[in-house]
Amino acid sequence: MVASAAAITLLVRVRSLVDRAAHEATPEEEARTSAVIACKLIAKHEMLSLAALESRAAPVPEPPRPKRADPPPTPKSRSRAADDDPPVVLLASKYAGRCKHCGFGYEVGDSVWWKRGGGATHEACEEYWDAH
Repeated sequence: MVASAAAITLLVRVRSLVDRAAHEATPEEEARTSAVIACKLIAKHEMLSLAALESRAAPVPEPPRPKRADPPPTPKSRSRAADDDPPVVLLASKYAGRCKHCGFGYEVGDSVWWKRGGGATHEACEEYWDAH
């Protein structure tokens, strides 16, 4: 297949626009404009055909699958004597608050013993739950 003079001129023009866009000394705005003009010429003159791309392209490897994140650790729980009593759970505090046992505050992220409807205590104040 012999390319016409017009097709060769068009290819040279697109190639020079791409070279200008990719050159490190080209100002950012000029590089962006050159790339846009090159893309418009390629689209207008249908310079990319799917058949040509498929015949020249090497097989594209499948991207690696993202690793599945490990599930967060299950909070430790202490069993209680009564089955209807909610468990006391050791967890990282989502909120700042005051310990039900000693009255001192704890910050977000501190390890606290927590019971639904019963509040929270410092990890060191766990004997509070044994008495209540």
